[in-house]
Amino acid sequence: IANSLAAGMSSIQFVWLLVLRNSHREVSGQIVEVESLRCVLLSVAKSLERLGAAAPTEEFLQQTKYLLRLQEGLSIGLQSLDLMESAFLRLEQELVKNVARTANHVLEMQDKQDAAANFVARSDDNNANDVLRACRILREGCTTNKNAFDSMQEAIQHKIANAEGGENNLKDRINAAAAAIRGLAISMGYNMQTINGRGIPPTVKIAFNFCCEQILSVKTCADAPFVWLGFGGFSLRRRLNLRFDNVNWPDVPL
Repeated sequence: IANSLAAGMSSIQFVWLLVLRNSHREVSGQIVEVESLRCVLLSVAKSLERLGAAAPTEEFLQQTKYLLRLQEGLSIGLQSLDLMESAFLRLEQELVKNVARTANHVLEMQDKQDAAANFVARSDDNNANDVLRACRILREGCTTNKNAFDSMQEAIQHKIANAEGGENNLKDRINAAAAAIRGLAISMGYNMQTINGRGIPPTVKIAFNFCCEQILSVKTCADAPFVWLGFGGFSLRRRLNLRFDNVNWPDVPL
């Protein structure tokens, strides 16, 4: 019964997240792909924050089966971040060329001593540099999150191996990953608005849509112990004397 309840709660949670995403699309009137991804990233961050707030001695954090499932979810999340990082890297390479062109154009206008044309050329050059800077910030944000997920996986391995200090190390890494994801979500808003002034390439939009779906694997795994407990959390487990030994943890979405 408990496992059926967990599956039902997981489905309700996923549907509710989709409802929030669609509602935000209608209200914000902003870039659909960006706002959808920001909503998902903030939700993932919140789930990791809750997981990081759990006591290191909690039973599910001692269970190898759960830790391996969490590690699997992180691997899928890493794939989505890697794709997004690659999309920003390709865009950055194009923007570097564009900055070089606008810089050359500024020099050409200086030679012609045309004040109006010079002003336009400098304005274009400044805009090109702003877009490049925004792209680099987001690409570096993806790299930071990949490193945070890698560190979490490493801490999980140490925890499974019963390495000294493994509990607190994993807790710290989870909180660091939550902060990194939240930071990327916040940065995504204003930096993508800057990039949108030039136009968002289809490859970036595809990467955003892919990440929206795949990085939810991290949320699913982070939420699994709390969803299984249902509303009322740990107190419900203690009242009913439930244990995690026989829990069929939900599959990681592929």
